Amino acid sequence: MDDSQRASELQSEVDLDAPVRQVDGEGNYIPNSISIGNRLLHIILSISLLFYGAYGVYTDDLYIPSRRDIFHFSGLAAWLVYAGMICLCAYLLSVVIDHYDKRDNEHQYYKFGKRIRLTGFILFLIAIAFHFSFNVW
Repeated sequence: MDDSQRASELQSEVDLDAPVRQVDGEGNYIPNSISIGNRLLHIILSISLLFYGAYGVYTDDLYIPSRRDIFHFSGLAAWLVYAGMICLCAYLLSVVIDHYDKRDNEHQYYKFGKRIRLTGFILFLIAIAFHFSFNVW
């Protein structure tokens, strides 16, 4: 077992969702592949989110549905939610870009995805806190 395989196994033991380096019988790297349906879904969803958020910020009333109610964000809270949406769009598009990037760097896209999703989630939580602290029922 060579060092790159050992490193891949150690990484996958630490994080079960982490990508595992794929090699063929001769030890050549095999890039990952994302289906065309999945790529189109990510592109359409990211464009839709981008325009939906932009429209919500433009009208200063960004609707986010939940199970029980609809949240209406406005002002700074709307901008924070939109920033979180942009983070989600960046994550979705990074999956598509990773498909076309044939270099052996899936782990870099994986790290980027984890960080950008966390950033978007934190922005969304800050927006909710801001919304509820300044909008009295």
